[in-house]
Amino acid sequence: MDNKMKINECIAAFNKEHNENFEIKNFVIFKLGQE
Repeated sequence: MDNKMKINECIAAFNKEHNENFEIKNFVIFKLGQE
């Protein structure tokens, strides 16, 4: 049970980081598309 929680925490941290990168990429693409 403990291992599963640790894995879930790692996945959550990874997803959070990935989502932030994804938002930055979308923002940059959006800005480039506006010019």
